[in-house]
Amino acid sequence: MAGLNTVVVGSSKTGTTGLYSAVWEGLSAASGGNCYGLPEKDDLDLVRSLQRLAPDRVLAAKFLLTSVDFSDELLDAFDKRLMTVRDPRDTLLSVALFYPTKAFNAGVDEGRIEEFVDLVRKKEQDPASVDFLEIFSAVRVLMGNKNPSRVPLRRFRVAVEHADHHDPRIVQYERFVRDDLGDVSDYLGFPIRNVRPTGASSFVFRSGGQGEWRDWFTERDVELLRPKLRPYMERFGYADDWELSSEPHLDPAYGSEYVRSSVAKRRNQVALSRGEGEVAERIHHLRELSEAGGVRSARRLAAILEEQDAEANAEEIRTQLTFAASGGDLPAMDHLARHLGIGPASVRDPNHARRWQLEAASCRERARALREAHREAARLEHTRAQLERTRTQLRRTRQELVRVRRSKRVRLASTVADAARGGPRAWVRLPKRVGTIVRS
Repeated sequence: MAGLNTVVVGSSKTGTTGLYSAVWEGLSAASGGNCYGLPEKDDLDLVRSLQRLAPDRVLAAKFLLTSVDFSDELLDAFDKRLMTVRDPRDTLLSVALFYPTKAFNAGVDEGRIEEFVDLVRKKEQDPASVDFLEIFSAVRVLMGNKNPSRVPLRRFRVAVEHADHHDPRIVQYERFVRDDLGDVSDYLGFPIRNVRPTGASSFVFRSGGQGEWRDWFTERDVELLRPKLRPYMERFGYADDWELSSEPHLDPAYGSEYVRSSVAKRRNQVALSRGEGEVAERIHHLRELSEAGGVRSARRLAAILEEQDAEANAEEIRTQLTFAASGGDLPAMDHLARHLGIGPASVRDPNHARRWQLEAASCRERARALREAHREAARLEHTRAQLERTRTQLRRTRQELVRVRRSKRVRLASTVADAARGGPRAWVRLPKRVGTIVRS
């Protein structure tokens, strides 16, 4: 299966989840299920751990270019690199209607989110009454932005820079929703098809449409956004066509109702993650997160399955723990070693149990060494800061000494001392020095 490791990169709301789902389905079929999936797990240590502990498995991943954890090093593990792009006007619309869910994640009161929904409803009832940028500004206020009226262009600038620097295979969102993926399948070496996100990722899907901005934008929006979005549109082949709908129609199912349903779905997911709800629901939720690449979710799922029926769930427990352990999760390594050593007879494997015990010990030693390295780095940084403060103080003292040496009274005293020692030049300079002091 060499050469099949595949990564999908892009900015949020450009179809990254959909394309990743398509890649994951195709790669699973091509590898006979012998693969790992990491959607939005921008964790270099996790990727390296999977490479080291599960080298026989192929890897599919999705990374957001705008994530604070994204780095070019993440791409080194992948043979095939895809990048999603989308009409930036539709991207901004999707961002505006999805970000209330992110605001909920950040702890924003649902009453404030409902106020935003009311603004969207007003726009739906009379499209000309509210500019799209007013809605965009309102959602940025929810997100706590200090300058909500500014249109964030970083996502578009970063996309252009990444495409220019890395030359990935570009996949336009508009082609993806049409299932026009033949050339992409040829590039990957296995077939893929348009897949609508399901399970834990289903709430990110809104309409799967294109060109909706024509109904949402006003002439004022066009005037402001057209010059700002031109570089991105030119780079990725989007026509400079800004004609708006003559009779705009906004479907609440893809607007205000989508916002409310997305927040509700996310609320339910948060409750399940906290251990609330029926056991069957929690197992289903954790299984979805595990299948999507959640290392901790896999370990937590294994613990619940073991509580329910260790014998009947022995194989799935081993599978979930193996995934979590291979992802570098130390508690999962310990749990897996116990499971293989003293668990049900159907999965007992002393040799593998010993292997994971040794791996756990090695991880602890690496963690200890890393902590020591961090402490030493902190100590050296403290010493460096102290030296810098001392250097600054010495520089100030030197400057003060020079100032004192150059003062009129000090120079006069020095001249008098030289004259007292019989210095002929000092006697010549003495009247001038005295005159300077008298005049001052």
